[in-house]
Amino acid sequence: MTYKIDPLGYWASNRGKWDHCSTSYNAMSSRQVKSNYILRKGSQYEAVVFGGSNAGTIDPELIEQITGYKTYNYWNSNGDSQDYLELTKFCIKQMPKLKQVIVQISNEEFHAAEKIPALKLPYYVTGESPIKEKLSYIFINPYENVRLWIKKHHSRPNTVAEQTWIPKENLHLLGVEECLTNGKVALFYHQVPDDLMYDYVVNKTKMGGSDDLKSATKVLFEETERDFKTFNVSIENLKKIKELCDANDVELTVFVGACFINKKARFEGEQYYEWLKQLADITPFWDFSGFFDANLNPFNFYNAFHYNYETADEIIKIIYGKKQNQDFGFYVTRQNVFDYIESRRLSFARLKQEYEQTDTVHLFGKDDKSFLGKE
Repeated sequence: MTYKIDPLGYWASNRGKWDHCSTSYNAMSSRQVKSNYILRKGSQYEAVVFGGSNAGTIDPELIEQITGYKTYNYWNSNGDSQDYLELTKFCIKQMPKLKQVIVQISNEEFHAAEKIPALKLPYYVTGESPIKEKLSYIFINPYENVRLWIKKHHSRPNTVAEQTWIPKENLHLLGVEECLTNGKVALFYHQVPDDLMYDYVVNKTKMGGSDDLKSATKVLFEETERDFKTFNVSIENLKKIKELCDANDVELTVFVGACFINKKARFEGEQYYEWLKQLADITPFWDFSGFFDANLNPFNFYNAFHYNYETADEIIKIIYGKKQNQDFGFYVTRQNVFDYIESRRLSFARLKQEYEQTDTVHLFGKDDKSFLGKE
């Protein structure tokens, strides 16, 4: 039954295909599809991007224009530091010309739980048994199997924004050979009217937890507990990635992605600041998750949890020194991390005071200089 229905696209992806590329379930099987591709074609690449879904808008062609390195975007849904460690080992082996590893970090990685089969890297990446992997897909709960298949083939977008913003015919998610060649996700949201886009990002994104501005700011400013299940694992894995890169003469570039105010409710606080300190002790990095005006502008995001193409391009240009933006991003080192965290605490306190006085925070629009999509 599992082989016939293939609700997670596992069997198709093992054949190098992405048969149902218009569904989110097959976004999960990207680990299989992309790894299969790099197993066959990895020798042509000189740089690679790792990250969760937030990294999907990173343009590998822009990186190639700046650095001269042919680049592959190896983003995967729900990526975490364990993925990046395994993929670093894999890419060092499969990409003999590898010169640079770029790791994009999102706060979701701190909450990672046990991964379902669809979110696991294939056996030839991890070194696990191929038989064990196939059995894990064969014996998926039959009821769940049928439910996923029905949902995959009959679900419809929930909002007008989704209908306009990710047309079915354009949502490649890089399942076919010609799309695989750079790894970038394809999301088309430009046709959405401004008022609809604003409302969708600020109030309508449904991904669990604090999913609208009112509830998110309440958690951010009134609650102190944060969920950092994988704090230590993340730091240890990043240390190992740094050691692997150094040992193989590969440059490591790390950055924390842009973060809309709603998402900060999941991680902002002293635990996160301690994580920043420990990361700075491993490697210098860029942090775009701070209280920058750009992170208070919904038009820099395609939903409350993901930044858009223009924001991704701005990040890459800043990282590689092709653009200066004093109001977005901070380069964190061992020497300045304590000062940076203190400035972040002050920014948090100012925004909290605004929230206590107004019961909200001010957001910016397309007419503000914080909008990164201006020509």
